[in-house]
Amino acid sequence: VTVIWSVLWQGRMLGYKKIWDECRSKNKPIVVLEVGGIKRNETFKVGIN
Repeated sequence: VTVIWSVLWQGRMLGYKKIWDECRSKNKPIVVLEVGGIKRNETFKVGIN
């Protein structure tokens, strides 16, 4: 399983796009962690693809 920090493909997160595309093309699972969806630095979201 691959874990990436964000699917916001801007700034320092842009490098994760290559990882995302590679995993998707190989049909490998990806876990995405996002911070601050509700309260900045207090809440997290987890997405499993």
